[in-house]
Amino acid sequence: MTLQERFNSLLNKFKSLRNNPKVSRVLGVISIIYPLALFYFSREEILNIDWGSFFKTFLLCVLIYNISMSLQNLSWSLIVDGSLANYWFNSNVYFKTILMKRLPGGVWHWLGRANLYDNQQSGERNSITRANLTEWMLLILSGLSGYAFTINHWAGISGLFLTILVAFFLLRRDDRIWIYSLYLSIILVLTYSICWLVGGLILHWLLVSVNAPGHVSFDYSFGTWCLSSAIGMLVFFVPSGALIRDFTLSALLSKNYEPAKFLLVILQVRIIFLAADFLWSFLSLQLIKLIGVKHTLKAN
Repeated sequence: MTLQERFNSLLNKFKSLRNNPKVSRVLGVISIIYPLALFYFSREEILNIDWGSFFKTFLLCVLIYNISMSLQNLSWSLIVDGSLANYWFNSNVYFKTILMKRLPGGVWHWLGRANLYDNQQSGERNSITRANLTEWMLLILSGLSGYAFTINHWAGISGLFLTILVAFFLLRRDDRIWIYSLYLSIILVLTYSICWLVGGLILHWLLVSVNAPGHVSFDYSFGTWCLSSAIGMLVFFVPSGALIRDFTLSALLSKNYEPAKFLLVILQVRIIFLAADFLWSFLSLQLIKLIGVKHTLKAN
């Protein structure tokens, strides 16, 4: 059984889980209790927040978040088609399913994409599953490379070269000259690296805002963000995967921050990312409708 067939089998199992009312109720309860627990344990820090200063930080984080979201949307279209020929259709799918990543068990995100492409009769489900796998692997590898770069620059550069080779292998097609696949791989890896930098910058601003003792370097913030998020992505398809990033981030930050402070930062990250996903996906979908794009695919 190939890797893609194994993931197709996994997706089918999660479909049956999704239809189980008991599982849905449990996941729903967890998704409510967890953020409430974050509020409770960081309640003292929340009361001491300078809301005027935080609001400025919040707006700035939401604004630069759009850079990451836009680049990931662009990358998704390049992964699916190897070009931007169907950019608007792929963007429509990308933004319609962006909030599914917030559901317990990120596999719903993949299922949503596959269903939208199937409904438009735009291609085989296997090709979308392969695109999901490619995006997932490149995000994880580029994130781990970013973390390695904060430890040793040569290790990080080597990791990026390895990620480019993996991308080349995943994107290589018989009907495409190899140099084009190589260029495409380099573009995707660089694009995802910028996305990781944006995430690290957001975490850095939030860590500085809590005024914890000691100097906060960007390398520390960037490395912490890359490692915690990459680990979370590794298990994003299981029901508890949505919490893994937060637990890893807690473990990494606990060395330099007291619990109330790093829990507050984690809560702020959740609020900012959720608000930005809602805002930018809604505005992007409205833009797609406004310009009158017909969501049909051209023949590959």
